[in-house]
Amino acid sequence: MQITINRETFYEMLYHCLQESPLEACGYLAGTGEIIEEMHKISSLEDDTAASSPSETFHVSAEIKRRGRRVIGVFRAHARTDRPTQADIDFLTGSDMVQFIIVLSEEGLPTVRAYRIDSSGVSAVNVDIE
Repeated sequence: MQITINRETFYEMLYHCLQESPLEACGYLAGTGEIIEEMHKISSLEDDTAASSPSETFHVSAEIKRRGRRVIGVFRAHARTDRPTQADIDFLTGSDMVQFIIVLSEEGLPTVRAYRIDSSGVSAVNVDIE
């Protein structure tokens, strides 16, 4: 599987994750078709076991819908792993969204991975930056 993200949105997502470090930045990725065109921030998390506020995610989702877009994916910065955590899996199982994980390391640039999470498990998704 493959997902396409607008170059500006991709860099905006990375910048947000770097700015929020050591907190784990997160948010929604939206578009009108199959291309991710927008990033919408959600309050950063203390660690990879934390969950976002349901009221905040509801308001962000409503704003995305109001703008005529749909949520295509979510992103979350991780400090230790480039794989979805159990919290990520619990949040996305049963949805059709793609999970982007940005690993922030002290050695260099962030690493970006994307996954589809469904009832059959976790599968890698190729990311095309357009």
